[in-house]
Amino acid sequence: MGFARWNWALLLISLLLLTATLTLAAGTEFEQGVEAFRAGDYARAVKAFEQARAAGEESAALYYNLGVSYYQLGDYGRAEPAFRQILGVKAMAPLAAYNIGLVKNRQGLEDEAVVWFRRAYRESSDPKLRELARGALATFDRGPATVGGPLRYAEAGLSYGYDSNIVDPVDAGTETSDTFLEYYATAGLDLGRSVSLTGLFLGQDYLSTNAYDLDFLSLELQKTFPVADWRFGFGPLYSTSTMGDLALQDALGFRLDLSRELAGGDRLLFRYRYEKISSSDRPYLEGWLQKIALEYAGGAAGYRVGYELEFNDRTDSATASYSPTRHGFFSRFQYPLSRRWEASAMARLRHSSYPELAGISRKDTQATLRTGLEFAVSRWLKFLAEFSYENNRSNIDAYDYARSVLLAGVKVGF
Repeated sequence: MGFARWNWALLLISLLLLTATLTLAAGTEFEQGVEAFRAGDYARAVKAFEQARAAGEESAALYYNLGVSYYQLGDYGRAEPAFRQILGVKAMAPLAAYNIGLVKNRQGLEDEAVVWFRRAYRESSDPKLRELARGALATFDRGPATVGGPLRYAEAGLSYGYDSNIVDPVDAGTETSDTFLEYYATAGLDLGRSVSLTGLFLGQDYLSTNAYDLDFLSLELQKTFPVADWRFGFGPLYSTSTMGDLALQDALGFRLDLSRELAGGDRLLFRYRYEKISSSDRPYLEGWLQKIALEYAGGAAGYRVGYELEFNDRTDSATASYSPTRHGFFSRFQYPLSRRWEASAMARLRHSSYPELAGISRKDTQATLRTGLEFAVSRWLKFLAEFSYENNRSNIDAYDYARSVLLAGVKVGF
């Protein structure tokens, strides 16, 4: 059964459910909204429901019908907050979760849609709604065995590539080229009560230059909850990494996220990150790091643009500083070429300014461009190719470099 049919099945059931089992608002505006909804005049329904809300009506029936009306108009940025208003109503939470899944699917956020469909399946005792959730998950090739579990997503990949100029931990080109194997695994778990755990392992093994082999592991725990029209997230994070036979750095900190859905499925995001860094083998990297980012995501168009500010306070030596302040502007773009092919691109311009030491203040400007192409064999298996170019210009010649990286590989996900 296609997704469009699942949508209509839910929307027809939802109005019957609300009119039959919930106490309807007595206000004239609400009744006018229900009448307009039944007539298919969703713009008039939204106007009436919003008038009812402005008059003080706060019922689950109002928010649910308002969310469905916005959804039918394609205003997903307003539909989701309306559905979220009733997640705390036990009888309505599974139905609201299912519709949030529909919203995420329309916005092209497949992994997030799957999370909400699984929640609807797991929490609902209504066999019709459970069947709807199961059918929606089937369209993503997510089998019934994973429907009720805590796993939000899992992905692993393996690539073979060529690096024209390996870069060391302090952003200096080594003028050494080599081929490499890159492999990663990442997963997210839903721990309940809007708490999630995500993990990532990344490895990069150069075939000849082992001193720059990289192993990286990170874990993040996050609790999310609504604050007015915003979504707030907070949680601790930990990462550890090695390069060659030596420790690179260990980081312990926390992350704050604040996001808001806008009209048309767009999203505004604010992020703050703090890390306390230690390194047994590279003491010059010890200290702290802070990042502040503001990002605008075009949900339907598949683009992201943003600005990032980074502060560092590391253990500077008498002759060199490792504590840059960085300003970065970035954009990312994903575009489906067909049902199986998808193109992506990323561009970033970053300026780094280091404290003055021994009469010298290092200043770098780095430009990065990355393009990629993916071919989906199935929902869970994809082949990929990627090319990136990085150019770093510094007032200190030792930090001038250009770098090209080309890789091809495969990834699996569910």
